[in-house]
Amino acid sequence: MTGLLPRISLAILAIPLLLGVARRPNASRTEVIARVTNPTSIAALAVYEERPSGHGPWPAVLVLPGGIKAGGNAMGRPDRDRFTAAGYLLAFFDADGRGASGGSEDFNGPIQQDGMAAVLDWMAKQPDIDPERIGVLSLSMSMTIAAGTLARHVTPARFWVDWEGPPSRPYYQRCRSGGTPHDAPGVVWGACDDETWWKGREAVPFMADLKVPYQRLQTLNDHSFKTAYYDHTLVAMQAVQGGRCPWFRLNDMPPNQPIHATTEVVPLPDAASDAEIQVRVVNDLMGRFGG
Repeated sequence: MTGLLPRISLAILAIPLLLGVARRPNASRTEVIARVTNPTSIAALAVYEERPSGHGPWPAVLVLPGGIKAGGNAMGRPDRDRFTAAGYLLAFFDADGRGASGGSEDFNGPIQQDGMAAVLDWMAKQPDIDPERIGVLSLSMSMTIAAGTLARHVTPARFWVDWEGPPSRPYYQRCRSGGTPHDAPGVVWGACDDETWWKGREAVPFMADLKVPYQRLQTLNDHSFKTAYYDHTLVAMQAVQGGRCPWFRLNDMPPNQPIHATTEVVPLPDAASDAEIQVRVVNDLMGRFGG
């Protein structure tokens, strides 16, 4: 009997990492409200949230940051407020090696994709989240972690909204300029011709295997190129069509419309707030695909 005590103690200590810590009704908007274990790395991933007023369960959106930033930096205060005012609970998490999470940086690769899948599963089990009304919004470079997660895993996510993400390495700042991304000083990326390193770290190879509806958003002046440049959007749309994805759409164009290299992209007008467009589209997709 005595020999069982250490094992029992360790099991008790492991429960918060496996299930997430208890949620506080009035948690601060900046504090970690749970830690979810990445089953691949066994790292504890920090989770944050923004709640709308009133009482849940609410529809929820997992927001992924641009670059390789911590999840808590994914969206500014005005944009967060637009979503919560529309009745959405926003969830964020720090992927492996970022912010308050354990583990090592994987550049939106398979390890971090497995962690994202675990966070989505955790969200669906929370009493203040409607498990049939969960969406994903990726910003810029987080297109890769979203694509890999939603192609490789079956998750409770009902749709994915991609905001101007780079679908492959030619559209990454590093491979365009030869430098390191401005948001990752001192972080060592693989060489642009290193096929082994890039495997699992580009969105294009995953796009044909997406298991959820996919919405691409492209504004008049791209946030990265700062001009009317849409080649990367055409590449993303061409990669998704003809695969397993059940539904896809570019901006407000007709769903499932074939996209070719010569297709004219009808951009969305630049808005004072990116969230103006994002909330409108999330509302539409939640109505179409939410339970």
